[in-house]
Amino acid sequence: MRARYFGLSGALAVVLSGCGGGDSSCCETPQLKPGQFGSLLNAAEFGGAPKILPPEALTNPPTDPTGLPTSVTLTNLPPVVGQGTPGSLGYPGSCEAQSFGYGLGTYTAARNPDGSMRWNAGYHQNDISPAYLFAWAMDNEDRPGCQGSLALPYLSRLVGQGAPNIQDVPYKANCSYLSSIPINATFAQESPFRLGSYATMQVNNDPVRTVATIKKLLAAGNAVAFSGSVLEDYDNAPQFTNGVIYSTDTYPDSGHGQMIVGYDDTVGDPANPGAFLVQNSFTKSWPPTGSGSTAPAGMAYWSYNTFTQTQNLLATAYSRDPNPTGGTPLTGSQPGAPAVTVTRAYQWAPSTGGVWLILTPNFAQPVNIQSITLTEPTTGTQIQGAYNTNYANGYVYFKREDGNQFLAGDYSVAINVYHNGTPYFYTGSVTVGASAPSSPEAQAVSAFTAITDSRNVDATITLPSSRRKP
Repeated sequence: MRARYFGLSGALAVVLSGCGGGDSSCCETPQLKPGQFGSLLNAAEFGGAPKILPPEALTNPPTDPTGLPTSVTLTNLPPVVGQGTPGSLGYPGSCEAQSFGYGLGTYTAARNPDGSMRWNAGYHQNDISPAYLFAWAMDNEDRPGCQGSLALPYLSRLVGQGAPNIQDVPYKANCSYLSSIPINATFAQESPFRLGSYATMQVNNDPVRTVATIKKLLAAGNAVAFSGSVLEDYDNAPQFTNGVIYSTDTYPDSGHGQMIVGYDDTVGDPANPGAFLVQNSFTKSWPPTGSGSTAPAGMAYWSYNTFTQTQNLLATAYSRDPNPTGGTPLTGSQPGAPAVTVTRAYQWAPSTGGVWLILTPNFAQPVNIQSITLTEPTTGTQIQGAYNTNYANGYVYFKREDGNQFLAGDYSVAINVYHNGTPYFYTGSVTVGASAPSSPEAQAVSAFTAITDSRNVDATITLPSSRRKP
């Protein structure tokens, strides 16, 4: 049996042909290069995904940033688990299923939209199965044999369908077992684990903004899953200084997914304090006894610099809201279209610059949004963003960079979606007021106005014939 080598970042270094088809002779002997725990670190999947808005953009009314507490530690977390074996903590490359699926997914599903506890995430019947998700991803991505996985398909799956719990599909660090899970089976407990939506951020574009945004999310009760390079000796002997990891030395071609569950501005070296609290998937026996870690078992404090210098991609998620209050209903194109209500339509203009026109559609059933088009009042100019994103509730937006706010008034709304494979088209109208907390001059959108959509991709602007130059 010949070995096949994979050059993808974070993939298994050696995968034996036939692994995953029930041949335990290959699947149960992990052969990994250092730090290759399953994250493929695919920037493209995050580049095309919706981008995070800070919590102050979502308050009513929206505000400028406010002061943050010195420390935050999230509660009602799913238990620390182990993705690998005692001899190979990163095997069999299921870290993204553990962090984005089990970790972030379970935590978010256990919260009500107002942040209160929906159920206790400490019980397995309330925890999403990472085994099922990893098996599903191997099939969905055509990546058999435990070769690692992408990150965002797990969140997309949880928004669109949910997943079974750990009681229905237990986890085993065993490639042949994971590859044999019946992913087409029906499980009664999938839909309770549906999420509302998710949004992403690339870490190294702006480290200062990244740290500030993560801290704001945590203070608002949102967990953050992330992927990046693996610190040297991270699995067996991570180095701590005053209880915090400060190293930025990483293994080449490595990748691992984990979850941020808190921060503390006072921990670590007094000359350079402050760290994120990271929940790992290496069991509660990690970090090893005597390592110097001051974090709870199964977790570690990372200095802010360590995080921003070594990690690549992150995401947060938003709880499903099955009972929205108030708002403006849109009309579906045909029977069978899930009901949708736009609960808010408003402008956010922080004093730091930029103006966002934000809508919060809430669908009765999850859909895949294809595009959203707004028609400007008075002028008839259309602004369109393309998405191809699973969504139930959360936010979508357009951002303009020219220093002006959008016109206030009644905007026509058109949303194209798929639901269970059927296309639907929604229309309606929402009223948008003046921006807050700042109020720059309002200007009509022109063909030259720089506007991006929720993916940070240029929106399509279509002027009515009366405004086009001859």
